Formats: sequence, structure tokens, C-alpha cells
Amino acid sequence: MIETIAVIIVLLVGVFQLGIATVCFFAPKRAVAFLGAFAGSSKSHYLEMVLRLLAGAAFVIHSPEMRFPTAFLIFGWVLIALTAVLLILPWRMNQQFTEKYAAPVIRQARLIGVFALALGGFTLYATTRS
Repeated sequence: MIETIAVIIVLLVGVFQLGIATVCFFAPKRAVAFLGAFAGSSKSHYLEMVLRLLAGAAFVIHSPEMRFPTAFLIFGWVLIALTAVLLILPWRMNQQFTEKYAAPVIRQARLIGVFALALGGFTLYATTRS
């Protein structure tokens, strides 16, 4: 049961990344607004943290069944660890960091789209083990 939920979450992460890529390519202003909104309020911040923890746990659980299992196991644990750090730090600190450092990167929506396309495609490819 947990494995089934984990694979569904991993697949959703891949599809989400492909969706982000699509929005970045065809509606970059919307992509910037969407990505910037995660640090916009404490509610959205904590929602993002919960989703990141679920995704990290799903990668850890499902990694043995994926292509490149060690890479996805490490990716899952890194995602969990970074999320734990973000949960320990005050939300306002994350918001300030986002405004100062991430905002210039977010403005490069098409570049983010290329990265999201690669990550989403690679995740979906790795999930389908032959």
C-alpha cells in the first residue's frame, strides 16, 4: 500500500515538473507568479514544506524500484533534509532569502522550464523500470 502511494507521488512529481515546464515556456509571467507565491505567506510556505516532505519520502520509498536507485534515494534524502532545515528556520527568513536570491532566478522562467522539463522527463523515465 505504501509503495503504491509512493509510486503515485513520484509520478505526480514528474508530471508536475512537466506542467511547470509547459507554463514556463508558454506563460512565463504566470510561472513566475506561481513559483514566487510559495514564499508569499506562511500558509503557502508550510504547504510547500509538507508537499516536499511527501515527495522526498516517496522517492526514498520507491527508489529501489526505479532506474538509478541510488541517485533517487540520495535525491529523496536531500529533499527531506533541506525541507527539515527550512522548517527549522523562521518562515520570514525563507521569504527574505527568496526575495533576495531566488527572485532573479525565477525571472528566468524559460531556463527553469528547461530544467523542469529535464527533471520531469527523467523522473518519469526512471519510474518506468524495464
